[in-house]
Amino acid sequence: MSDDLLELCTLHLLLGGGGSFSAGGPGKGMYSRLYTNVLNQHHWVDSATAFNSMYADAGLIGIYGTCLPQDAGRLVDVMSAELISIAGSAPGEEETNRAKNQLKSSMLMKLESRQVLFEDIGRQILTYGKRESPAELCARVDKVTPEGIQKIAKKALSSPVTVASFGNNSEIPAYEEIAKKF
Repeated sequence: MSDDLLELCTLHLLLGGGGSFSAGGPGKGMYSRLYTNVLNQHHWVDSATAFNSMYADAGLIGIYGTCLPQDAGRLVDVMSAELISIAGSAPGEEETNRAKNQLKSSMLMKLESRQVLFEDIGRQILTYGKRESPAELCARVDKVTPEGIQKIAKKALSSPVTVASFGNNSEIPAYEEIAKKF
């Protein structure tokens, strides 16, 4: 298992996000960066969400957002600023602990399903050649630091950025302009 995996997963949850309308409540990501710094600050943003995908030899982290076409350029700026911010300055302890607790809670709750448990066992054995228990994984999550999150954010932003858009793209800056931000 990559040493960066749990930092990446924690970064994903720290960025979080959601839609402009949420019923709120615990576990809805209301304190995540994309929620507090994007959705709560910019009324014209419909959604802003982080995602990640893990593979045996690589990983992917990203963010996506939706808005009206006339605001697309501003959305690129706002979302880029969030990625640059986390790579430029380590998150605080409280924010880091919140994301780590959310990661542990999510892992443990998903493993309550036998189907997910068996799939997890199979994936770990096929990918890593062994299985780590939930307690071992939680202990590793506890070791994630704000500096580790910042380091993985910097690493992710050191590779070329990928940009995809759908719909009226007239207000989205050229790829070169977006790439220069990072």
